[in-house]
Amino acid sequence: MSTWSCPSCQQALCETDMSWLCASGHTFDKAKEGYVNLLLAQSKRSKSPGDSKEMIVARREFLQRGFYQPLAKKIAELIQTYALQKPVVKMFDAGCGEGYYLNSIKQSLLASRSGMIESVASSGCDISKAGVQKAAKSYSDSQFCVASTFNLPLPDAN
Repeated sequence: MSTWSCPSCQQALCETDMSWLCASGHTFDKAKEGYVNLLLAQSKRSKSPGDSKEMIVARREFLQRGFYQPLAKKIAELIQTYALQKPVVKMFDAGCGEGYYLNSIKQSLLASRSGMIESVASSGCDISKAGVQKAAKSYSDSQFCVASTFNLPLPDAN
């Protein structure tokens, strides 16, 4: 199953070495950090929507001090409670910023390995390119894209 859907035609995107493409021929190149930009130019309201690079760096520095670690731990505990019978937990973070919560929760789940959890698949999106760049560079075991939460590039669940 594809992680992303095409923001132009909503078909599933297939991953290649250097890009994501749909059956209609729309192609989206991967950035060197590994993320894909699925925010169409006509969907932007400014040249650089979302948080700036400086805001992302400041947030990362703050979060790394552990002030919000209890919140991330509690969310992971709640997910464990509801995912005990699932061997694969799939998480998506809409508005993931620089990926702190997605990664913290994923690492908590993997460390506990309680119940039947064998693996955790994680992905996230944010409208801030700087945030997604930081997330993809820091957490290469998750998939990230630049996109608006008003038009999530996710395939329908069937």
